[in-house]
Amino acid sequence: QVVPDRAISLSVAAPTAMMEFMTRRAYDCRVVSFGPLFLHLDGKSRVRRVILLGASNLRMGLSAILKSLTAACRDPMHVFLVGGHGRSYGQWSYIPFRGLPGITQCEVWDALEAFESSHAPLALVTDVGNDLLFHVEARQLLEWVELCLVRLKRIDAQIVMTLPPWERLKLLSSMRYRATRTLFFPGSRLSWAEMLERVEIVRNGLRSLGSQYGAAIIDPPLAWYGIDPIHLRRSRRLDAFHTMFRGWPDLASSTAEAARSPSLRLPRLSWAKPSHRKFFGRDEWTPQPVWSGERLTVSLY
Repeated sequence: QVVPDRAISLSVAAPTAMMEFMTRRAYDCRVVSFGPLFLHLDGKSRVRRVILLGASNLRMGLSAILKSLTAACRDPMHVFLVGGHGRSYGQWSYIPFRGLPGITQCEVWDALEAFESSHAPLALVTDVGNDLLFHVEARQLLEWVELCLVRLKRIDAQIVMTLPPWERLKLLSSMRYRATRTLFFPGSRLSWAEMLERVEIVRNGLRSLGSQYGAAIIDPPLAWYGIDPIHLRRSRRLDAFHTMFRGWPDLASSTAEAARSPSLRLPRLSWAKPSHRKFFGRDEWTPQPVWSGERLTVSLY
């Protein structure tokens, strides 16, 4: 039963103390629950939107992400994850047998606009750099990222943005760079000198955008990476995502204790499909969300 957004009307014969108590309780009971559905009295959901934009680190780290989020945030959450190996911010990207639309092109933005919540959304913008290996100019990549930031600010999101991992990248030799490029981006012919120049432009551009759009900036430390210079080490993923999520003001204090807090039983989503992809050249559509529980819902785009 929905509690009216006003003091409960009491008989004039009720004692004054009881009336004051009931009035306070009426104003306190702002949220009502219908099983898994959480609503405020203005009709808006109190489910918090968590928006994760990136590429392979998000998909590979999904288990650590959900563990960190469910431990740190006590609100019911709907996680909108846009990731995948080689994901581009603004154009279709392909690996053998599979293609994904650019982050600015996918359906997540329509889903976010249609979702009304009383909580500010929490957004992470990460893995900015894949596009450089697709021969996208740094300026174009920054324009795509800015479009994402504009859309996130439109829904009043709290934003955290990570920079390309300069401390790890600058330790790469030219030979190791070519090996990494061939393994993860076999179609790229970008030289190591050109790559370093573009990464520096992107890092400076992201700092400027962060200042312009009020995004907290995380510069990934060397300790997060191992031999692989672009993917988080498995053993450091939880720590890395804790650090990123502490950049959201609403979770700044809670994520510090997340590792020691009990969390929900989490789904296994290794093989879950995004809303839209191309598989062997054919369009594939998957209804979202891919998981819905008592306090956690996950959609992939």
